[in-house]
Amino acid sequence: MSWPGIIRLGLVQAALGAIVVLTTSTINRVMVVELGLLAILPGFLVGLHYAIQISRPRMGYGADAGRRCTPWIIGGMAVLALGGVMAALSVALMAQYLVPGIILAVLAFVMIGLGVGPAAPRF
Repeated sequence: MSWPGIIRLGLVQAALGAIVVLTTSTINRVMVVELGLLAILPGFLVGLHYAIQISRPRMGYGADAGRRCTPWIIGGMAVLALGGVMAALSVALMAQYLVPGIILAVLAFVMIGLGVGPAAPRF
């Protein structure tokens, strides 16, 4: 692998990590500390995100079988980024309307779980 390819994969990993860390730590803290919600809600959301990642081997197989990983990585990053934005918006929505905010958060964390699988580069 060439140096530009290594740099490109490193940038993808950094972007992926930034979104996942934001949603698994900061947003959870805001839900519990600032909004006063029970910690079971962010725990459930993070568990949901990891449970959905069980599909990662299937997505990896799909990328390897097609011999083109770039479209999978770009598509996964797009789904992951949209899920991250939706997760942030869901916390703001929870402050005013709890149930719609929770519904949006569930959808956002599902998208995060689905986006991480194909976005994570495979070597």
